[in-house]
Amino acid sequence: MSSRRKRVRRPFSLYILTGCLLFLAMGALGGGASLIADPSGSAMQMPSAWLQGTPFGSYLVPGLFLFVIFGVGSLVAVYALWMRPKWTVLADITRGTHEHFAWVTTFVIGILLVAWIVVQYALLREFHPFQVLFGLLGVVIAGLDMLPAMRRYYAVK
Repeated sequence: MSSRRKRVRRPFSLYILTGCLLFLAMGALGGGASLIADPSGSAMQMPSAWLQGTPFGSYLVPGLFLFVIFGVGSLVAVYALWMRPKWTVLADITRGTHEHFAWVTTFVIGILLVAWIVVQYALLREFHPFQVLFGLLGVVIAGLDMLPAMRRYYAVK
């Protein structure tokens, strides 16, 4: 018997999940950077009237959230999903869920994306087809992450 550990094959759903997270990251980094650079929203043709009735005076905070949570966060999640690093600062998450923190992070990103779209619609009362696209993307991200093959692959014993 070989002393080397048997390599576990990555689930196919990881490849689809990676594509979803990269798509989200690229959109969030671009959109977030644009809103940070121009908090008025005019560069993205977003009227300031949409902010009435929200806690925001400009698009700066939503832009930062997009950029950091959905942009950078998705890229960190992709790295962690593929590399499965052992970051001690996140060890409590792994101990609490019995899955690698990458699995938990990805699930949270999916749920936050759905919540982001719901809150966005509730505050703005404006509908855009992108809301449906990104709301469904959040459901797909969380759903792929919950597949049994993914849970087994990221299980920590």
